[in-house]
Amino acid sequence: MSQLLSSDLNWFPCAYQNTDHVITVLDDHRDQSDYWSNVVDPDHDFPNQDQNWGELVRYDGDFEGGAFDDQVYTPSTSSEEQSPHSSVDDPKEVNPLSIVVVDNGKQSTPFRSDFEELRKLFDVISRQIDDMISRATEEIKQEIWIKHYCSSHKILLVGEGDFSFSACLGRAFGRADNMVATSLNSKDFLKKNYGQAMSNIQSLRSRGCKVIHKVNATEMTGHKKLNVVKYDRIVYNFPHAGFSSKESVTDEKRKHKNLVSLFMANAKKMIEEKGEIHISHKCNQFLEQWGLRKLAKKNGLVVMEEEKFNLSDYSGYNTKYGFGGDKNFDCNPSKTYKFRLKKRASES
Repeated sequence: MSQLLSSDLNWFPCAYQNTDHVITVLDDHRDQSDYWSNVVDPDHDFPNQDQNWGELVRYDGDFEGGAFDDQVYTPSTSSEEQSPHSSVDDPKEVNPLSIVVVDNGKQSTPFRSDFEELRKLFDVISRQIDDMISRATEEIKQEIWIKHYCSSHKILLVGEGDFSFSACLGRAFGRADNMVATSLNSKDFLKKNYGQAMSNIQSLRSRGCKVIHKVNATEMTGHKKLNVVKYDRIVYNFPHAGFSSKESVTDEKRKHKNLVSLFMANAKKMIEEKGEIHISHKCNQFLEQWGLRKLAKKNGLVVMEEEKFNLSDYSGYNTKYGFGGDKNFDCNPSKTYKFRLKKRASES
């Protein structure tokens, strides 16, 4: 115990408490060089009756007279009988380092625990304090917005090309642990076709984003890594089923509409009750004929709003062709369509 007072408690600067015990460590006179080591009798009537505490005073070096347990000093009412090195009338003069133990509001006997028990107690209390700080930090964490997306949203991104859109969000938020970014393409395909894909993926993963390859937007609900949570936002930018020279315009349009419709059918099962499904889509003549509003109604979704899409709102986002090549396509003019679940019978 003398080793505990002379060295191990020297670094405890403040008070700790839990529901059963209160341990207060005071170090008001760290610069003083000589201290008596004594234990004030807890049964002694202090001048201030509120001071029901056992006092342990550190001595810089070995305790005089031997082991700590032998150093029991009981002050009397006569100042001449008191130790010349201490004064009970002025507790601050003998209070450079003290430990106060209260058990359920009742005064305990003078503190008599070995170092291991005390260390375990402080470890428990320290963890409790760390947990409280962590929770408080999480609560005050600032929400960051970039257009329709917030750092507190759980976001699923579908059909990423070189992952530059999701990387843009991650940079804006300063984190990406709230995001899952997916691509239909394999990792090897991305390496061969998109020069910035791997660096974007590395940036996302370093910020905590889950990146998943070979995800089909029309079969998402069956993916075991995606259906574990509900999302606040599911985003599919510029969905496209590809071109074929052998297909007629009517067949191509039917193929594109089928892609979007199946995506909606999957996404509606994966969003929170107040969640949103976003599709950014070119609005020129051919693509306008896909009829997103009708597809939404067919799948039990309601169009909340449609807003002009500005590429400049998303710094670093590159609109890549889905079939490969590292060129960007012209996304103007485009809109972002926002859908939500149908809630009221009047909206049927």
